[in-house]
Amino acid sequence: MRQSEEDSFVQALKQEWKLFWDSLKKSPETLRAPNSFESGQLRKLSIEDIKKITRSLSTHRRRLNQELEFLRSEIDKRTQSLEMLSEEPRKKALTELNDLNDRGQTMSLRLNQLDQHLRETRNLEDELAQKPSQ
Repeated sequence: MRQSEEDSFVQALKQEWKLFWDSLKKSPETLRAPNSFESGQLRKLSIEDIKKITRSLSTHRRRLNQELEFLRSEIDKRTQSLEMLSEEPRKKALTELNDLNDRGQTMSLRLNQLDQHLRETRNLEDELAQKPSQ
């Protein structure tokens, strides 16, 4: 494995571990925080509030999908032109491809998290919409 490929692999691995550990650990502030409802920092959300959140999440998801599609097209373009390059420009192009791939993986993780939030928000919206009719 070449040095740039090793660095790219190590960076991707570090990023994945960071995301993993961040999802598992809680900060000391979170553990010591008082109940947010008791302190008045939170309020109940209305169905309109949840619909606004859902629209915002959907818009963000659409943007992430567009960015991911752009990255895919860039990777495809650069991969096709890779065969025509000599040795030194090919190394640089491979490094750029690895970086684009790493960005794509990070964006894909963000998109998965966003999809989960969107799913939860839509479920909550459905639950609240059904309550008045019962």
